[in-house]
Amino acid sequence: MTLPEPSPLPAPSARTAWRAFAIVAAALLAIKLLALIVLRDPPLLGDEGTYWDWSKRYLDTYWTKDEWWSPLQFVFLDLVQRAFPVHGLIAARALQLLVQTATGAFVMGLGRELEDHRVGLAAGLLYLALPEPVSFAYLLFSETWAAFWFAAAALLYFRSLRRLDLGGDLGQALVGLAFALTVLFRAVYFYFLPLWLLHYWLSSSRPRLNKIISVLLFLAAFAGPVSIHALKNYRLFGEFVPLNTNTWLNFWYAHNTFEPPDHNFYGPYLESLRQGFPGARPETKIAGPASKQRAEMKNALWFIAMHPGLTARRTLRKVEDLFHPSLYIYRNWYVMPKGSFVRERLARPWPLALISTTYVAMTLLATAGLVFSREGRVRSFALMLIGYQLALAAFFFGPTRFRMAFVPALVIFMGWAVVNIREMWRQKFSWRGAFVAVLWAVMLADWSKLTWELIQRYRHG
Repeated sequence: MTLPEPSPLPAPSARTAWRAFAIVAAALLAIKLLALIVLRDPPLLGDEGTYWDWSKRYLDTYWTKDEWWSPLQFVFLDLVQRAFPVHGLIAARALQLLVQTATGAFVMGLGRELEDHRVGLAAGLLYLALPEPVSFAYLLFSETWAAFWFAAAALLYFRSLRRLDLGGDLGQALVGLAFALTVLFRAVYFYFLPLWLLHYWLSSSRPRLNKIISVLLFLAAFAGPVSIHALKNYRLFGEFVPLNTNTWLNFWYAHNTFEPPDHNFYGPYLESLRQGFPGARPETKIAGPASKQRAEMKNALWFIAMHPGLTARRTLRKVEDLFHPSLYIYRNWYVMPKGSFVRERLARPWPLALISTTYVAMTLLATAGLVFSREGRVRSFALMLIGYQLALAAFFFGPTRFRMAFVPALVIFMGWAVVNIREMWRQKFSWRGAFVAVLWAVMLADWSKLTWELIQRYRHG
């Protein structure tokens, strides 16, 4: 098969691309900040409210209180509430919009690693404009900050891979530090660490000794910040727990007699929650989060062994949930006060379905980009990340919130597809074209059904 022909459009210079990005990013940020005033605060739901409530005076009780999750989102919200005691919510959201804009710059840099400044500019601007990453910045979950640090770590990583001198080693240390900050915001990334190191070992062209040195520097920089929270957990429980102390509960939720949480925590799970999970197997009575995790993991594996058919059906549904065409913020919009702009104009079946088409377009084009792109390092890294998150969702549960970990990767390859759409069209009869066509047909068939269900849900309340 012949190599792709170069695009007839010349790639912009780095200065031109970054200038264009800065102008559009500033304009979009102004619109997003204005929306904070016009649309008013969406209500805090579920874990979002827990983050806000538990963050009050969090630093005063850090060493004596268990907060379940990674600490830095609590630290961020505590500092915001201290600085803005009256308008803390709007300040937190405004700061997260700034963070989301900065993440767009990292996404642009990663797109440049994939090909050139055209792809980088397209990816960066798409990340700033697409409703899914933008809307999530209005919520108080830890995903916005985690995406910032993970994108920063990934960009540092690919830049350092090109360095064959001492700068490459120091670069890996910075990558480890940025990745530590990622998991201190969102622990779900933690077990991606061995996959990241595997990718480095296979991708680096440095001698084996230099690779070992870089890996050790990465691990040392990573372990430093994380060990502080692990020490805190050890002081509280006498057990080694690096980050989250409620993982045992996820095993209990994921494999039990009731249906696990769905794409936005609706459906049978919500009804079981309201009723107190009648008929569920009891939680373990063992003390200590690490001991509880081991016990609940054994219980979950036993449940899987006893119910293979049920587990297989649920696993397929969890994967479907992860890629559900709804956005997580729909939950908040639907409980906005009646008469408000959001409730009357946005939280309606057809506007929501229309917004969801932007997610569908992102995923379809990203799929094409992942298949057609010939670049190796960034694509293999992205596939590792997507596969890792997919495996976690398949085993535990797959609300749309969890895909935010790989949305930046999808946007990058969406940007590649937008820039190279003519080349993909020329290869439509290749095996890649046939493969993408089959994937698209399956995805669209499933999403058509789910979108209709979404319309019916919001039509009937």
